Amino acid sequence: MPESTISKSQSISSTLNRNIEIFDLTPSTLLTLWEIDTSVLMDDAGLKDYNYDYIFRFHNSAKIVNTAIYWRNKKYYALPIQAQGFEYTAKGSPAAPKLTLAVNEDPANQDEKIVALSLLKARLKQLNDLSGVKVTRRRVFAKYIDGANFETRSVEDLAGKGFTPDPNMQFDPDIYYIDRKSLENKSIIEFELGSIIDVEGVQLPGRIVTAKRCPAQYRGCMCLYEYVDNRQSFIHGDAYNASTNPFGSTLLDQAPPVANEKDESIQTILGATVSITVKGEYKKNISYLKGHAVWVQKDGIKYYFVASQDAPPSGPPNPLFWISDSCSKTINGCRLRFGTAAALPFAGFPSALTTT
Repeated sequence: MPESTISKSQSISSTLNRNIEIFDLTPSTLLTLWEIDTSVLMDDAGLKDYNYDYIFRFHNSAKIVNTAIYWRNKKYYALPIQAQGFEYTAKGSPAAPKLTLAVNEDPANQDEKIVALSLLKARLKQLNDLSGVKVTRRRVFAKYIDGANFETRSVEDLAGKGFTPDPNMQFDPDIYYIDRKSLENKSIIEFELGSIIDVEGVQLPGRIVTAKRCPAQYRGCMCLYEYVDNRQSFIHGDAYNASTNPFGSTLLDQAPPVANEKDESIQTILGATVSITVKGEYKKNISYLKGHAVWVQKDGIKYYFVASQDAPPSGPPNPLFWISDSCSKTINGCRLRFGTAAALPFAGFPSALTTT
């Protein structure tokens, strides 16, 4: 049962049960369940079959329960696992845990756990040693695991013996990501993990604050001059939904070439008698005239050029025959394209400029 389906009353009841068990003089055994989720990497690699579950589930309480454990209708196989470095501290660097799985099982034994281990080893080879895979540690008290673990007894009988299955009773899950596989041999596989809150070496803010320069890629990422559809694909000439866009009608119906990187007007360079006409993507077998604008696409971004003479002998980006439509990455560059009265989608931080 996903956490998102828990009602408020269920949450209160399960939290109360957990707290009672914590302070009990003879608490139930605390079980640790592990999940290694390869589904995202399998999907990214184009290997995912949505009919299968790509989460590997184990528990390392084999000395207490040497068989598989069912929790939330999922099966966790008993496996010797050594977990180190999971302590929390308010000082110094975050924990850098290590997870060691014993995999020296008899290959002649074809039970489900061996099949799961074989698949896990296969994923190591397919998915770059599982770097980036999410690892979740869950801790639950034994008395609250699924009733399916005690199939020979009724739920009422289990309650009488102190077992009260509760799929919502758990400590907050600990989420880590595999940094790298540090050791593998015929007996063990060892992973070094990184915490989801491990931000060592990360600078804040996430990008450099510049007052006068816009870091956006012109007509590309973050730039709204050539507006973008809901799939974040840059499309010229398609309509957009102004009601759901924070800039509303600021965005233009057309995104024609305007100026070079020095904010010099292309129209002024060509002369007042020459009209700028967008002809589409550049084609070698087409004869272009002065004022004809074409674009060349690379990595999903359209780069526009305007012919500075009739029948240019070579195509863009040759500056002898083509004027490049480029943004100066300044507020003035934005104004030339959106107007002086518009809400400018400038991606810099003008307010960071200090004045005295």
